[in-house]
Amino acid sequence: MLKKQHRLHKEEDIKRVLRKGRSFKTPLFVVYSALNTEAESRATVIVSNKISKKAVVRNKIKRRLRDVLKENKSQFKKNIDVVVVAKNTVVEAEYKDIKQTLSFALKKLGCM
Repeated sequence: MLKKQHRLHKEEDIKRVLRKGRSFKTPLFVVYSALNTEAESRATVIVSNKISKKAVVRNKIKRRLRDVLKENKSQFKKNIDVVVVAKNTVVEAEYKDIKQTLSFALKKLGCM
């Protein structure tokens, strides 16, 4: 779990990143990033009901993505907000694939 100061949880902040941020699409998810005015980098994960109707599956995906974000947090540049929106294919993906793909996407966006 990310610490509170590293979580992006206000709806207006998430919408700002989705509208004005840069994006990078992968087969597993879409990653958005934008600069913020805070001293810390923040991140959030979005997994919609379209991915799975079962909350257990959605929460498992969120835990995996947050864990990868937490592992890479020390490498993040300052003042960046990141939003990860999961796609249907992430359900069958293994953890190592998720980790590798998300790390690659963050590097491509210049977050690390």
